[in-house]
Amino acid sequence: MIKNECEIVKDLIPSYIENLVSEGTKEFVEKHIKTCDSCKDTLENNKKEKEKKEEKEKQKGKFEIS
Repeated sequence: MIKNECEIVKDLIPSYIENLVSEGTKEFVEKHIKTCDSCKDTLENNKKEKEKKEEKEKQKGKFEIS
């Protein structure tokens, strides 16, 4: 395991969620989260936050149209 691998993965998670990483980086993150519950939780929390933000923006758009 790379020293500070969790820090690296946690830094990559936002870009990973947005699908802005290379295939190699994607594989690196996915391999790591299979064995690290902390990073897996961080990934899931970031996904939930993204969904909440998107829903809020969607609702904001509906309000402005009305």
